[in-house]
Amino acid sequence: MAVSLRCTQCRAVKQLDLFPLDKRRKNGHQQPCRQCQYQATRRWKARVDYKRLRRNARRISKGWRIQKARGSCARGSTGTKPPSAPRLMHFASKFAW
Repeated sequence: MAVSLRCTQCRAVKQLDLFPLDKRRKNGHQQPCRQCQYQATRRWKARVDYKRLRRNARRISKGWRIQKARGSCARGSTGTKPPSAPRLMHFASKFAW
């Protein structure tokens, strides 16, 4: 019989191979499965990018300088292009105060 765990996010019972390794845990695997963890990471990155666009749009509408990506996002987003000016102006028109 194959060893299985229950994912804490999707509540499905899956094989142990579908869970990422974690040396700190007693059973050696993390609780959310790889698929749920990947989806959570994608949602988090999308939220961070949206907040950065919104912050820069607000700065443009006030005539301030645009800030670069900060924190861990700056290290993880190498090779991506900065948002185009029309896209930022669209956000600036939404959030102009």
